[in-house]
Amino acid sequence: PEASKVRTVGYQRALSAEGVLSLGAGLLLGSAEAGPPAVLEQLKQAGMRVETFANEPTVEAARSRIQVIAERLGTPEQGRALVARLDADLARAAGRVASVKGAKPPRILAVYARGAGTLMVAGAGTVADTLIRLSGAVNAAEGLQGYKPLSA
Repeated sequence: PEASKVRTVGYQRALSAEGVLSLGAGLLLGSAEAGPPAVLEQLKQAGMRVETFANEPTVEAARSRIQVIAERLGTPEQGRALVARLDADLARAAGRVASVKGAKPPRILAVYARGAGTLMVAGAGTVADTLIRLSGAVNAAEGLQGYKPLSA
């Protein structure tokens, strides 16, 4: 519910300096994909602190991002608590996966529908691949790196 009350400034890769500055914030936290670069530079020149974070699709990277962002926001205790909750959730999930040992792991194909007629499959090095592996399954597209087009 809280997220629905937050004003948005558009798609992360197509930000406008005016839209971001209109919020009156002094800090922009975003993924490494945020941009365009010229807009990020405009924001910096306008006095805004801009920090971007790599989007590595691993649990370890997620833990690190949570902690660094919490520190930047002045809430390190909340960051530690969130990491602890994440770890507890992952441990519960790992327990469920372990409880079905002996069964042949399912093969999962993650399909990303980018729009009309544009399908992609998630290979290694993607968030979908990480989720598939955490579930105890095998990525059917594990031989591919990143997202690749899927044709008929």
